[in-house]
Amino acid sequence: MQPSELPGAIAAYTLQQLRHQAQLVHCFTNDVVQTLTANILLELGASPPPMVVEPEEAAQFSAIADALLINIGTLCQQRVAAMLAGIAPAGRCVDSGDDSVQALPAARVLAKACGAIVAVTGAVDLITDGNRTWQVDDGHPLMTRVTGTGCVLSAVAAACCALPGERLDNVAGAFSIENKERRRLFWHLCFH
Repeated sequence: MQPSELPGAIAAYTLQQLRHQAQLVHCFTNDVVQTLTANILLELGASPPPMVVEPEEAAQFSAIADALLINIGTLCQQRVAAMLAGIAPAGRCVDSGDDSVQALPAARVLAKACGAIVAVTGAVDLITDGNRTWQVDDGHPLMTRVTGTGCVLSAVAAACCALPGERLDNVAGAFSIENKERRRLFWHLCFH
């Protein structure tokens, strides 16, 4: 089954809901991009995100947050204690040699097995629940030249996961919203 192009109306509705709901996303994210992540979430209408790493304080914020983002890009003992609940982290570099279309079959299997929304980013972003797949083509090659754009995308997707309605549509809408925001940010950084 081929992915379907995400209708602009879904992205517009997702943004409208995000601004109306003002989701609180507790972000464990890369130190390098905390300010960028917070500012884009605020600009899109989310609540000011807490980014605390002290375990007791992190637990308090996690309990009241609408969504939790765990980005394990910059681990330290304190962050592991605060966000991974005693489970050893595993992972690999953020960049893959495969394109998103090649990864789609595995993403569909994972989504079905976990009951999750799985996103594969690349020149074309693919977001699936295992049965349906949205395709978002709003990116630009120059967006890879801004540090932390994947971290920001994760935070926006987390905020949209917590919105009412169809989770697949909300996450795909987040990709479209965030891609447009990253493009705007990139041009602002480069030409102002």
